[in-house]
Amino acid sequence: MESCLFILMLSSLLMSTTANSDVKLVNGDSPCAGRVEVLHEGQWGTVCGRGWDINDASVVCRQVFCGDAVAAPQYGYFGAGEGKIWMNYVSCKGSEKTLKICGHKGWGKHNCNHFHDASVICSDVRLVQGTHLCSGRVEIQHGTTWGSVCDADFDLQDAEVVCRQLGCGIPAKVLGGSAFGKGGYQMWTEEIRCTGNESNVYSCPKSSTKKQNCSHDDSVGLVCSGYTNGRLADGLDRCSGRVELQYLTEWGTVCDASWDLRAANVLCQQLGCGSAVAVPGQAWFGKGSGPIWTDVFECQGKETHLSQCAVSSWNRVSCSHEHDAGVICTGSSLSSLDGMVRLSGESGCEGQLEVHYQHMWSKVLLDSWSIREASVACRQLGCGSAVRIYNFSMSGTGDTDVCLTGYQCSGTESHLLNCSAPHTFSCSSSPYVSIVCSKHRSLRLVGDEGGCAGRLEVFHQGSWGTVCDDSWDLNDAQVVCRQLQCGTALNSTSFGAGNGSTWLDEVGCVGNELSLWDCPSSQWGQHDCGHEKDVGVVCSEFKDLRLAEGCSGQVEVYYNDTWGNVCFNQMDANTVSLICQQLNCGKSGTVSSAGSRLKGAPNWLDIVKCRPHDSTLRQCPSSPWGHNTCGDNDIASITCESSDVRLVNGNSRCAGRVEILHQGQWGTACSQYWDMTDAAVVCRQLGCGDAVDAPLNAHFGPGTGNIWKDDTLCGGTEPTLKDCASRRWGEHNCGHNEDAGAICSGHQDVRLVQGTHLCSGRVEIRHGITWYTVCDADFDLQDAEVVCRQLGCGIPAKVLGGSAFGKGGYQMWTEEIQCTGNESNVYSCPKSSTKKQNCSHDDSVGLVCSGYTNGRLVDGPDSCSGRVELQYLTEWGTVCDASWDLRAANVLCQQLGCGSAVAVPGQAWFGEGSGPIWADVFECQGKETHLSQCVVSSWNRAPCSHEHDAGVICTGSSLSSLNGTVRLSGEGGCGGQLEVHYQHTWSRVLLDSWSIREASVVCRQLGCGSAVRIYSSSLSGTGDTDVCLTGYQCSGTEFHLGNCSAPHTFNCSSSSYVSIVCSKHRSLRLVGDEGGCAGRLEVFHQGSWGTVCDDSWDLNDAQVVCRQLQCGTALRSTSFGPGNGSIWLDEVGCVGNESSLWDCPSAQWGNHDCVHKEDVGVVCSEYKDLRLAEGCSGQVEVYYNGTWGNVCFNQMETNTASVICQQLDCGKSRTVSNTESRLKGAPNWLDIVKCRPHDSTLCQCPSSPWGKNKCDDGEVALITCEQKNVALKGTATQSSQYDSYGAAGNAIDGNRNTKYTDGSCTHTKQDSKPWWRLDLQDVFTVTSVTITNRGDCCSKRINGAEIRVGNSLDDNGNQNPLCAVVPSIAAGQSSSFQCNWTMGRYVNVVLPKPGILTLCEVEVNGHDSSGYLPLRLQGGNRMCSGRVELWYEGSWGTICDDLWDINDAQVVCRQLGCGAALKAHGNAAFGRGNGPIWLNEVKCWGSERHLWDCPHSLQDHRTSCSHKEDAGVTCEGISSEFTSTTEIPGTSTTKTSARPDVTKAPRQTPLSIPLVVFLVLGALLFLLLVLLAGQLYQNRVLKRALYQGGLTPLHEAIYEEIEYNLTRGETYRNPRKGSVLSEDVPSGYEDVEDSEGDPLSDSDVKLVEGDSPCSGRVEVLHEGEWGTVCGRGWNKKDAAVVCRQLSCGAVIQAPQYGHFGPGEGKIWMNYVSCKGSEKTLKICGHKGWGKHDCTHSGDASVICSGHRDVRLVQGTHLCSGRVEIQHGITWYAVCDADFDLQDAEVVCRQLGCGIPAKVLGGSAFGKGGYQMWTEEIQCTGNESNVYSCLKSSTKKQNCSHDDSVGLVCSGYTNGRLVEGPDSCSGRVELQYLTEWGTVCDASWDLRAANVLCQQLGCGSAVAVPGQAWFGEGKGSVWADVFECQGKETHLSQCAVSSWNRAVCPHGHDAGVICNGSSLSNLDGMV
Repeated sequence: MESCLFILMLSSLLMSTTANSDVKLVNGDSPCAGRVEVLHEGQWGTVCGRGWDINDASVVCRQVFCGDAVAAPQYGYFGAGEGKIWMNYVSCKGSEKTLKICGHKGWGKHNCNHFHDASVICSDVRLVQGTHLCSGRVEIQHGTTWGSVCDADFDLQDAEVVCRQLGCGIPAKVLGGSAFGKGGYQMWTEEIRCTGNESNVYSCPKSSTKKQNCSHDDSVGLVCSGYTNGRLADGLDRCSGRVELQYLTEWGTVCDASWDLRAANVLCQQLGCGSAVAVPGQAWFGKGSGPIWTDVFECQGKETHLSQCAVSSWNRVSCSHEHDAGVICTGSSLSSLDGMVRLSGESGCEGQLEVHYQHMWSKVLLDSWSIREASVACRQLGCGSAVRIYNFSMSGTGDTDVCLTGYQCSGTESHLLNCSAPHTFSCSSSPYVSIVCSKHRSLRLVGDEGGCAGRLEVFHQGSWGTVCDDSWDLNDAQVVCRQLQCGTALNSTSFGAGNGSTWLDEVGCVGNELSLWDCPSSQWGQHDCGHEKDVGVVCSEFKDLRLAEGCSGQVEVYYNDTWGNVCFNQMDANTVSLICQQLNCGKSGTVSSAGSRLKGAPNWLDIVKCRPHDSTLRQCPSSPWGHNTCGDNDIASITCESSDVRLVNGNSRCAGRVEILHQGQWGTACSQYWDMTDAAVVCRQLGCGDAVDAPLNAHFGPGTGNIWKDDTLCGGTEPTLKDCASRRWGEHNCGHNEDAGAICSGHQDVRLVQGTHLCSGRVEIRHGITWYTVCDADFDLQDAEVVCRQLGCGIPAKVLGGSAFGKGGYQMWTEEIQCTGNESNVYSCPKSSTKKQNCSHDDSVGLVCSGYTNGRLVDGPDSCSGRVELQYLTEWGTVCDASWDLRAANVLCQQLGCGSAVAVPGQAWFGEGSGPIWADVFECQGKETHLSQCVVSSWNRAPCSHEHDAGVICTGSSLSSLNGTVRLSGEGGCGGQLEVHYQHTWSRVLLDSWSIREASVVCRQLGCGSAVRIYSSSLSGTGDTDVCLTGYQCSGTEFHLGNCSAPHTFNCSSSSYVSIVCSKHRSLRLVGDEGGCAGRLEVFHQGSWGTVCDDSWDLNDAQVVCRQLQCGTALRSTSFGPGNGSIWLDEVGCVGNESSLWDCPSAQWGNHDCVHKEDVGVVCSEYKDLRLAEGCSGQVEVYYNGTWGNVCFNQMETNTASVICQQLDCGKSRTVSNTESRLKGAPNWLDIVKCRPHDSTLCQCPSSPWGKNKCDDGEVALITCEQKNVALKGTATQSSQYDSYGAAGNAIDGNRNTKYTDGSCTHTKQDSKPWWRLDLQDVFTVTSVTITNRGDCCSKRINGAEIRVGNSLDDNGNQNPLCAVVPSIAAGQSSSFQCNWTMGRYVNVVLPKPGILTLCEVEVNGHDSSGYLPLRLQGGNRMCSGRVELWYEGSWGTICDDLWDINDAQVVCRQLGCGAALKAHGNAAFGRGNGPIWLNEVKCWGSERHLWDCPHSLQDHRTSCSHKEDAGVTCEGISSEFTSTTEIPGTSTTKTSARPDVTKAPRQTPLSIPLVVFLVLGALLFLLLVLLAGQLYQNRVLKRALYQGGLTPLHEAIYEEIEYNLTRGETYRNPRKGSVLSEDVPSGYEDVEDSEGDPLSDSDVKLVEGDSPCSGRVEVLHEGEWGTVCGRGWNKKDAAVVCRQLSCGAVIQAPQYGHFGPGEGKIWMNYVSCKGSEKTLKICGHKGWGKHDCTHSGDASVICSGHRDVRLVQGTHLCSGRVEIQHGITWYAVCDADFDLQDAEVVCRQLGCGIPAKVLGGSAFGKGGYQMWTEEIQCTGNESNVYSCLKSSTKKQNCSHDDSVGLVCSGYTNGRLVEGPDSCSGRVELQYLTEWGTVCDASWDLRAANVLCQQLGCGSAVAVPGQAWFGEGKGSVWADVFECQGKETHLSQCAVSSWNRAVCPHGHDAGVICNGSSLSNLDGMV
């Protein structure tokens, strides 16, 4: 039946192919060009050309498999046909499958003759994956198959034909090396040999390819240019005149506004006329006719033809022929015309002015020169407008001593000749004119491709640098925008940190300056800023593009700070296609007109017509901005259609459920017969690369609607899925649970994992079906912007390196992401090879996104004052004044470029806003530059309406000088002496008339909360005069002092002045609760925090504290554990009504008789807590105002439930429903709780105010957090070595719900370890695995299976960590096995050997792996006390007690659900642990939720700590009964545990008979141990007697250690750290054997044939015979074990295949798999002793760093730092007197770091904390490692850590000049480590060239020609930017500042000519 079905499908496929024969092309010069003929009623006929267009031609080309249509000739282009004229007025949309289904007049209905026959020219060549239609990878069609072309087989003549054939003009660039991607088709196997004159590639001769092994890495790419020719018209000669350019076939003039000197220079060179000397505009050579081109050419100066210049945009200024541009070249007689000008600077657009007058070049005196004349000079040079005039007294290059003066221009002239004639004047010492024009490019904005928004950078001393934002405001930004001709300034904001120098600081423009250089500032390079303060600017000329609904909707552009419309008028398919591609919405779409959705918005663009060469809308011609003739209903609306197939629900356009568009409806495809071939067609059709998976059975969820295709059978070459054979449309026998899917290689999803909320975490990218972690070196702020945007998470707040969110368990992403920041998803970003080849999981990048994307101040008199409005994601809202303060206002002012905040008026001082009201509480620290960088601590739940909208007045506002503006002199701005701005003067205020009411107004005005204290101050302050103020009278409710009664002025005397402390001054705090309203009381005094003693402390004192902190009322005082530092206060005696603790009597500061155990703690009513009634499930209850209450179910979403589950460490999964309240009479505290993606705790989530709700007892929220993953009845995959017998279809086949049939049975073939695997789909923490023997097959036992859990698929997962061993399970039985919190994605059940198996079920129990490692307490007498242990890397370890205190204990107790910490223990109080010591010097604050949130170092600390220092805790403990809700959680001894501890306390039960028996047996065991100890003692005496002469005291200690281990229940294999019982076997015990009969000592492994005992071929001793190890799978982890076992330091290399020659004899081990932490090689996993299929040529080797290892520490990179040498296990710093360049050469070589660049003495990289090395190293420089160098006693006996030597190595080890006439000229080639490569000319300069010439002994550089002047090289292209200073003698000594990211093929290889070369005397050298 299946074979019949296959034949039917195949015949269907053939019929569909032959059906295309009803159309053909005849009489053309290739199979893809000719007259169109159609077969109808058995007769061929032609098509009339009336109405025939490119859409009709496209259908024909597709139908005859000829690629894209390039022309649609209408009238007899290929001659007249004969017979019938079948079709007339054909009207295709372009998407039809055949010509016959297009609209037409009717068969045979026409009024044409054959002279009108329509024709088609299709392309059998195409350009794909380019930035526009005329660029991309070259592909040629042969039959129905496209092939990529080898770059070795394609030259400029071939490129000319391709560009011509595609209607794309002429070639601009031919690029090899797969510049436009590798392609997924075959390689074209012939060399194309065009002469350049052919009309199509078909006509070119072909021959066999030059390069037989050409691969997709060698695909050729091509960029064509539409500007094919140029000329100068109506000038005096051919080298001067009006500029006219030919675009394709049409000539047009050029608008002077878009033409400049650089473009003119290229045109002059193109015409053979030299260089440009003038660029007169305003139709200086007369008006032209025809089109006016306004393309902006971005020429760099090295181009030889305008086609090679990039076109950045289309200038949309109004331009008529009155503004036609002209050019005068040096080759013209006009170049000597009076009035010709030149500027002496390098760019030609700045410098000293010289004018050609009366046949001489003369300087111009400054006295008669103004900005008008300067404007003419700049315009004449095509250099934009004049931005600066300055005096210059240098002599210049004038021909004589005659100077000019007296020029008078109106400023609008295009040439100085049109101004009044000058006077000649004898030059004196007077200043001469120098000019800077706007196109000098001495400043730029980096971030937006249009150059009108971004980080500000200025050019100084040969390099670009940034500007610090100190004092920066909108006035400064205004000058920048004006200078860049980018309109007006909109705002100043951050565009991320730059690099290099910070050139300017403290810029102070007024705003009307022409240039930034006219503004005052600090001196160049003087600043106190880091790059985080780099200023950014957004100008009104910044543009953006969007479709209203993502990939469909009205077209809208952003211009002049406003979104506006694009008109439908004349918009064609090319324009629609470009817009869709620019927005990553596919390649095509449909356009129609619609009514504007933006009422009142401007219509920005009209008559937009994109050309084939345009890649962005900015480049497309259109009418000028705002010039249009369309109404509100003529707005363009586009629906982008990637194709008639799409992939949905897969998180990117390249993965998901397959859906097909048919008959106007989307439907799915059934997965029957669906396979990778079908998926490949879908992936190709979508432009998503190759297929990597073809998921079945609704893997991406079931679809809806029609199931269009079933039994799909693609051949693999079909252009679309619709062309594949299948059943008829809509005919199927399946349901949506069988929908087919596809995952393509282009699928790149992104996610953030292990963060505190959904929008933070480690960045992971999915490629195909695999997730990858991203290296921090390959990820920057622009990449972060795209990730945050793609995830709907706003904008980046922080980019964190160093695995801030954990290391991840996946592979590392191997490419650098190079987003510009504007892309909609990571998929669209360019990629390149990673910067950091050795990037590991320690370098994983993390990201925190913020939902607050923008801010503004509205309804004020200017942009720097007004009502605060913030944008959360896409929605704008106002801010509640109760949650807004001065620090947040300061950040917003800085963000807006408005300085700092001077007032924070509330109560809608600037009027009421509308929309949402944000009540987030921002915790800004003062250093942030954007509100997104401030932490959001909570959502303020006070009632808040628009009557309480917050406002801000910044220093940049005119309101900042308003009467009544206030400031406080203290550091935080919320405390200190008061000063008031009154009558233009800052004045102090006298205390006599001041009360708490006036103070309240001041604090409120400053956003500093309420007034808590007024005190007198006699400080002089900073008032401007000696006039003081008095007489202010306020009611206390005002929001500004200006609303109170006016004051009186008074002459200041020695009277007391007002000082105020506001509640947000933060001079006290409660430490313990993250909300700050419960905890140990600490006060700030003399620069440090200290505690308060509880002597005399009562509830009255607590009441004052709670009031001052705005935390409500005091509930109780209790202990929160001892603090540290000073005890500042004692004997506090508040009455209870004081505003501040400082108003209460107390002992003097620091006077006390207390210890820290008496530190006072306070609980206020605003303290909150959260729980689920039954631990990780139950009703949601919150603690507030001293009472537990409910949370309403109303509008609660799964996001909110997820936040609650994660906050309680109960996993990420959740379900939520409503139920009856279990707390009868309890308040409903919260309602309408809606957590957002950025919220990590419930306190941050928006909700109704406290107690405001509309729910009753039956509407309480009930949440069940799900931490279990259960998989039943079978496994996801099975070993391929299974055969099935009996009812074979019911054997273990992955179908989890199959009904198993009695008698069905499975057994294995010869697989040594058959397995089942369960894929959990993500990394989980596995707690247990249950195996059930079903017993329905052969009734066999399961014997000896292994359960392994991990992330590896290598060796079928057999190398994953072992969870448990299954001893034996009888038929019908189950057994559960604990996995000790093992983490992994895969659970494998591995059988030890082949044999008969029974069917079984596997159940896995565990929970989401949130990144928090498990904790437990051991050795205590109850569950909440004991030694702290944590699980990491497969083993439990302890914590060292260094710095361990009650704060750390508090976190442990909280994490374990054990209440408050009572004590923090050290010195192994609960007994010594064993194994690793995972943590040391933990530094918790005490408020962290997990130990991992505290600063810590996670590694084995046994070198610095021993188990006698193990830390422990005693926690308060919580009973399991539900108790009264009046106590605060965590402080009472009768609390409910939210979660059980990892270890359970034994239950107290009466003695039973079995227990008595147990005690008796225990006593007998004790007697046995005593006897054994006695035997050991006798044995020790015997040993002393036997070895009395040679035995050292070491062996005495060995016996003491054995006795200690026996009493602790330990073994020989677990010695104490610091123990003399080490793993080195003592002398005399070498012959003691292990269980395998091999020696117990480490001599069972050795390295042979190496150059030291620590390198060589690995040999292993087994069964008394030495043998080798096979190199298959051998890696550095395996080698590390060998190096450690031999005490040879760290591993350097792990050569796999016979590096030290082949061994002999046995090959003992194969596929060794060590974790790296094993003690010996023999305990690592491997295939089995002697089991291999290797030869000795594959023997594994090891190179260790030697017994004397070396390292560089505390350097700026891995190859720099302080030199340290390891001896044994100790590291030593090296004395600088004992270390020279030869030693440095060896160190750099040994570390794989190249050669020495610098040897630095005097502890240049820090002093080090180890001993000093006591020998002088005497290397010759040729050794491979320091181990091999000679040593002698140190030269300097008193060498100290102040003399530590440092070293900087360089990877650039050598250089050469090749392909020149001698060794001193040629193409630059540099050796990086061992690899030679060329150098990109964009990153190479004269200074670097000078150093290279000197290095080669060739003198200095005289020329640095680029563009492969000495021929193109091959191999790598180095783009490092060398920052040489001129004193270096070798390139390795130059700093490398950056990697130049310009696209750089070998066509841009740099060259150098040194003065030692014969070429240095060449004509033309400059």
